[in-house]
Amino acid sequence: MKNIKLILLIGIVLLSKLTFAQFDTNYVHLTKDRFVFTPIFEFYKTSIRVFEENETILNKSKVRKFSTQNNLYLGFGLSFYRFGFSLSFLLPHSNINGLEKTSSFSFVGGYTLKKLYGELRMRKYKGFQEEITTHKGDSSSIKRNNEYTQIGGALYYFTANKFNYDAIFKNFNVQKKSAISPFLFTNINHYTINAEIGKNDSTYYDTQIQTAKIVSVKLGGGPSAILVRHNFFIGALANVGASIKNKKISKEILQTSVNSLYPYFELKASLGYNSRNIIASFTYSYDNDYMNLNSTRIGINNYYMQFKIGYKFDSKYLGKAAKFL
Repeated sequence: MKNIKLILLIGIVLLSKLTFAQFDTNYVHLTKDRFVFTPIFEFYKTSIRVFEENETILNKSKVRKFSTQNNLYLGFGLSFYRFGFSLSFLLPHSNINGLEKTSSFSFVGGYTLKKLYGELRMRKYKGFQEEITTHKGDSSSIKRNNEYTQIGGALYYFTANKFNYDAIFKNFNVQKKSAISPFLFTNINHYTINAEIGKNDSTYYDTQIQTAKIVSVKLGGGPSAILVRHNFFIGALANVGASIKNKKISKEILQTSVNSLYPYFELKASLGYNSRNIIASFTYSYDNDYMNLNSTRIGINNYYMQFKIGYKFDSKYLGKAAKFL
């Protein structure tokens, strides 16, 4: 027992030193006593691909794709020290006829503590366009009552003290020199899907709403890097690993529970200009999730793009509050 306690204590001390180690100031300028204000323009889109096997007597498969409208947002962001948030509003635009009055909500916010970065992700959409591809041809229709909700959190740990996540994706600190860093990643998401995902063709028809509740836990990691020249930068991270899922599918009074293991992939990339006073950047993010619902395979793909331009304001008074963040 004493040996186990000693090992745990040593592990905690080592993790603490790694997590709270100071950044190499030859590579990273840590912004202090300032806050950043950034008008932002954002784009969110989610697609759910449903792969149904043995759909017809001819043993042909069918792919059904549920897509949200092109959700455009306009808003602003504030950042100070480790904390930052953004608030944006949906613009009245849709490129899909029949989905003009559907609702959507999407939020991504994070908090940095040295080499750790935690992120909260929330998405909710009601109303999808369904596209069906079979051996008979393509067709499309509007599913106004289909709903999709995602609530989750992610945690990144970057191993190098020359690489700063905030400088690339939050544009608060400044990356002065190019750097790379491996990272570790963990994530948990809770999905709720209310949709007409039953089989549907000329020989079989089922429009009953099915409810799927999925808990997904991901473990993985990958490389991250940034290339800097005269305050202009381009940076990216690629995240791969495995996700463990528990799914509960309800249809009328029937309920089934299934566990599964699937690979996942996430990509983030950003380019722009980041000085001690002015920032301008374009960020792209993509992540996916895969799962089985009974005999149906489902892939969820989330796309996110953001453009922002901002200024860093001096505030000595805020510097006194930094120790509380």
